[in-house]
Amino acid sequence: SRTTVLAIDTSDSMAGDRFAAAKAAAATFLDVVPADVEVGIVGFSSSVDTVLDPTTDRAAARAVLDDLRLSRGTRLYDAVLAAVELVGEQGQGSVLVLSDGADTGSTPVETVVDTLADSGVVVDVVALERQASALPALARLTGGAGGAGEVISADSADLADTFSAEAAVLARQVGVRIDVPADVAARQVSIAVTLPS
Repeated sequence: SRTTVLAIDTSDSMAGDRFAAAKAAAATFLDVVPADVEVGIVGFSSSVDTVLDPTTDRAAARAVLDDLRLSRGTRLYDAVLAAVELVGEQGQGSVLVLSDGADTGSTPVETVVDTLADSGVVVDVVALERQASALPALARLTGGAGGAGEVISADSADLADTFSAEAAVLARQVGVRIDVPADVAARQVSIAVTLPS
């Protein structure tokens, strides 16, 4: 099973074109992501709200996006923690964070880093119109699954393309399931998988 949680900044600084672009980008993500991937949504400002539990119901996800509203504050770190928890421990999990501001909560970034290191969840952060000096701090949030995540700089104009590319990564993944015969005693074997391209 695969689960992705979108953590979307709903702080006042997102007002106007940024918020419209964020909603449009998230809708594009829903259009491109494979149908079997469960998608959840977390909104964050002065509070962190799980507005959609992971589901394959794309219509429900779009309705939630339409209902997102802005308020003050940016509890970015708490939102990442909530998103990782929402992903759960079953199957493969990822989080896609969109934010244009620095964290205004009280949770230390070290708490997030430690949680990610143990979670196995891949976290990508889309930094919306952020200065280059802010990117190293955001990079600390991509430490899950051995640091497999990345920070992606974007502006409102190319946000939909960025989210589409992130969804396409999930579409290119290949799952391999192996039922190991009971008589196999080896601790390690080599397996070759051949796919048409």
